[in-house]
Amino acid sequence: MAHIFITGGTGFIGSQLVRQLVAEGHRITALVRSAARFNALFGQAGEEMLPSLSAIVGDLTQPGLGLSSSDRELLLTTDVIIHAGGPMDILLSEQEAKRVFLDAAEHLTLLADHLQRNGQLRHFIHVVGFKSPATDRNVNEQAAILKRLEHESPYERMKITADFYILQHARQHGYSLSVVHPSVIIGDSVTGNTEQTGGLGILIASARRKLMGTVPGGPKHWLPLVHIDHTAAFIAALVNEQQPVSDTYYLLDEQTASPNMTQLIRIIIRSCAFQRLSAPFLFHY
Repeated sequence: MAHIFITGGTGFIGSQLVRQLVAEGHRITALVRSAARFNALFGQAGEEMLPSLSAIVGDLTQPGLGLSSSDRELLLTTDVIIHAGGPMDILLSEQEAKRVFLDAAEHLTLLADHLQRNGQLRHFIHVVGFKSPATDRNVNEQAAILKRLEHESPYERMKITADFYILQHARQHGYSLSVVHPSVIIGDSVTGNTEQTGGLGILIASARRKLMGTVPGGPKHWLPLVHIDHTAAFIAALVNEQQPVSDTYYLLDEQTASPNMTQLIRIIIRSCAFQRLSAPFLFHY
């Protein structure tokens, strides 16, 4: 079983992934900014999780990840890194976005380089988002691609810049890198429960308030969706690869397999009507 270092372990994706990986027998060390939040999420998870799951308090934006010397020593036995950390705030300024995405990528790849040189690192898994155009095949075209994205927010541009940075670093230093691009992540495929809707929340709130008289995009447009448990299962499958090959993966259904915008709005409206009769919020598609 692997010793996995995960960033964003208390986040929407990370917390689901931690539970799945512990259940599979892996040892998890999670980077957290708040031990209290970690304990609130996992403290009641049962004694069976405790021997395999621990948290270290640090900060992705700080040199050395803001870790104590003893915590840095703990990471020297890591053989898989999962980078799923980072805020979901499209209003970040240029400087803020650089700190939480690009600076974080630089600090984390220093750890990857150290582990690689010592023959410890087996796999680096980076969770990004389907809007990033960066791949191993166009990694040398970064300047031209970012030039075409000047209209995007600092949040999007810095996420993509960090994606390029990690791709380039993995190529230069020779470790296996899997880049996972989930589409818009919604709730569990079985229960429908979702803890986070992100940008989709604006759409849901508008539908709930009956402000969707006009459907954005119409029937020829679609919003790609993926369930959180399917996302976690895919990343866990990558962790279990004993001889991983660097590649980019899109968790993105074909358009024909997803509701178009008109159908999606109708599903949301029906779900919101159901919510008024029961709780918590349920979302299936």
